[in-house]
Amino acid sequence: MIIAERTDTAVPLTLTLDQEGVGGVVGKAPTVALRDATTLDSYMDWADYQFKTGGWTNKYGSMDEIERGHYTRIFNLSMLGLDSGTFLSVEYHVDDGAEVIGDTSELLLAVNAVYSISPTGTLVEEIHRILGLDPDHPLVVSKVQRAAGGNIVQRIEENVPFAGAVKVTRL
Repeated sequence: MIIAERTDTAVPLTLTLDQEGVGGVVGKAPTVALRDATTLDSYMDWADYQFKTGGWTNKYGSMDEIERGHYTRIFNLSMLGLDSGTFLSVEYHVDDGAEVIGDTSELLLAVNAVYSISPTGTLVEEIHRILGLDPDHPLVVSKVQRAAGGNIVQRIEENVPFAGAVKVTRL
């Protein structure tokens, strides 16, 4: 999973192609597509950074070879104007018409500013509490809220952003 701040201007999408006993597979032309993960067919058009269900100018973005079978595509996440908590499906494809054919994918989560780790370890402590691992600050969960250690309170909303989903936001 890729977690990126929704205002990031240079998010790297990376793919590694390797073959057992040989190492990195070079000289290929993999592509990457970005799909709104709440849909089956709304893909970003690399030409204008708009999500569409058809009529793309460039649905599949080419990836650049770095070295030894490593490929990348850098994109500007901030141009999408996504809400925090939005998931995108990053879908990679390669087909050289001969031996190398394949698809893989991963999720990208757009978030608000990522918390930094302070010298006192605040972020680590909060993660520890949110996971319910701190016996002095037990995680208490109801249908509408999660609370862990006093100042960590999260709202739980059902059927957001779509039916069957659950959205958790910090209060």
